[in-house]
Amino acid sequence: MSIEEKIAFVEEHRDRFGFNRCCETARLSKGTWHYRKNRPLQNGRSQQDEELHEVIVDVIRDHPGYGRPRLTEEVSERLQSRVNHKRIGDRLQRWDLQLLRTVSSSPKSVIQRILDEAAGELNLVKGWDPGPFEMLSGDFTELRYAGGTRKAYLVGWVDPELRILPGWAVGKNANRWLALESWERVRSNFELLEQQLAGVVVHTDQDSVFKSYDWLRTVITEDWCVVSYSEDGARENPWIESVWSRFKDDNYSLLIEAPTLEEVIRIVDDRMGYYHERRRHSGTGNLPPLVHAQQEGIIRLGLSLK
Repeated sequence: MSIEEKIAFVEEHRDRFGFNRCCETARLSKGTWHYRKNRPLQNGRSQQDEELHEVIVDVIRDHPGYGRPRLTEEVSERLQSRVNHKRIGDRLQRWDLQLLRTVSSSPKSVIQRILDEAAGELNLVKGWDPGPFEMLSGDFTELRYAGGTRKAYLVGWVDPELRILPGWAVGKNANRWLALESWERVRSNFELLEQQLAGVVVHTDQDSVFKSYDWLRTVITEDWCVVSYSEDGARENPWIESVWSRFKDDNYSLLIEAPTLEEVIRIVDDRMGYYHERRRHSGTGNLPPLVHAQQEGIIRLGLSLK
């Protein structure tokens, strides 16, 4: 059966026999079904991608021990056409497909061994009520755009007391380069706001980005900040989680309709300006964060973030 016939079979019989059973009978992966239903074909190139998606899913299921090189060879053989390994890698990432092979774990880094030894004492902000510019809470969050078919990542840092975000960045991948880009913005805005980074507690979860040598060298040895880690996921880092939840709710329609990553970046920068200078917050006396900080004499009048 073709993909269309398989999907039609599942649609016709799913209510009676169940979705999983119908997919198994038709030898149609659930990933292919969801992908086709959420992203209908529009042109010849999409048809090629659909065929490639089905074959990749089948090969991953049939050969869970294959890495990308052997996956590429098997996919090319089944399609009877050479597929470039870079295209395979791009599609694996775009479609959120994971290789199933078991890879032996690499030795723990020095940083991870230190964190393991300090387990139970990594969260330096638990029970603490920080003052202005004493702590920054940060994390990544996913943004969907192009009708929900594409995703970007937003990383940022919030001062829990002032509700000000001195740094943020948007990019294609949630990696240390994006985190460092956002940190450069923190540096610039701290200087603009006439504040010192030395001694500021930087609190995150234990994402590998925030345990990398590049990140820790920048934050600790260059800016003399203190790092703190959540030991219970998002529960111990509620400040930035609350900001991202509110930010995405407020701007969902703008982001989901953005056609390109460049437009997402423009929207985020624009809405950050709105967030700081015009959006009222209950935690800051129903004033925008920058207005509140200025009225309290924490920062000088006329300052804004860039």
